[in-house]
This record gives sequence, C-alpha cells and structure tokens, in this order.
Amino acid sequence: MQLLIIGDSFAADWSVKYREKHGWPNYLADKYSVTNLAQAGCSEYKIKKQLDSIKLKDYTHCIVTHTSPSRIPVEKNPLHYNDTLHHNCDFIYADVAESSNIEVLCVKEYYEKFYNENFYRYVYELIAQDIFDTLNGAKIKTLHISFFDYPLRCLDFNYYKLFKKLPGTTNHLSEIGNKKVFTSINHWLESDEKI
Repeated sequence: MQLLIIGDSFAADWSVKYREKHGWPNYLADKYSVTNLAQAGCSEYKIKKQLDSIKLKDYTHCIVTHTSPSRIPVEKNPLHYNDTLHHNCDFIYADVAESSNIEVLCVKEYYEKFYNENFYRYVYELIAQDIFDTLNGAKIKTLHISFFDYPLRCLDFNYYKLFKKLPGTTNHLSEIGNKKVFTSINHWLESDEKI
C-alpha cells in the first residue's frame, strides 16, 4: 500500500516544527508507507496543486482533508512565510482580523467590505469536485474528509463534531482526538469500507 495524504493543517505533519507532536498522520506513517503533502493553512486551490505535483500511478490510496472555503490563496503570506509549519499558508479571516501587520490590513478590509462568500464557496466546490474527479479517474481508493462545518458533496466523513469535542495542539486535536481519527482511517485502509 502506498498512501498519499493531501490537505491542510488537520493533515499536515506538525512534527516538522514541533518534534514532540504526533498526530493521526504520523500514526498512519508509523504503520504504512505514507507521502504527506498536506500543508498548514492552505486553501483548496493549493490542495489541488499538491495533487497535481505528484504521479498518481505511484499511489494505491489517498486521504484528502478538505479545508475551509473561506481561504484566499496567496503566493506569500507575510504573517507566516518564515514559519516551518505554515510557510505556504493562505489567508483566512481569523489570522488577519487581529493582526497589526501593515501588509495585511488591506486583506482584513477586503474580508470585511468586499469578500463574497457565495463566490468563494462556489469556487471551493468546483476545486473540490476537480480533486474528486482526478482521483476517481486515476482509480485510487480515496477517502475525502473535513474538519470544517461545511456540507461538501464529495465528503465521505466529516470530523467537525470530533474536532469541537476534542480540540488540542496537534493537528488541532487532543491526543484522544488524533487516536480516534487514526483508528477510523486505519479501519478504512484495512477494510476498504467507508467510515
């Protein structure tokens, strides 16, 4: 089994910055051959770019962790580009709302005055469908998950309630939360049954 993980910070390898952090992606890597391309803070667009960056024929299984529809892709985020974990982070309102960084004040203003939620959700759904179609066309056994309270059509399972119940400091989950996610995904990998 060759497992590919793509997605946002819920699936990223936090041990690149915090060596002591061991989240559900690390538990999977302890058991399987894993390539984890997930990046903290990335938009759905960059998740699609993660997928486009590899040869799909090299993988038998894939886990896609879909992100928030409200992320705005950027080339360089001045709030996080020097951070080991978040170096490829896109904008999200929660990051810019409290920031005093002069470079992102215009982004805050954009979110507050001009941001069109319906447009970004529409684009987000189109990209998510493109990810789904690409993996389906490659005949890779794929699990589409999310930790956000958003009803994306292609999702196999949404961990939003678990995230709210068991928040923590590794992949935004507690140790128990990470182990629960690992257990359910491991069951899918071993049985090929949906969660």
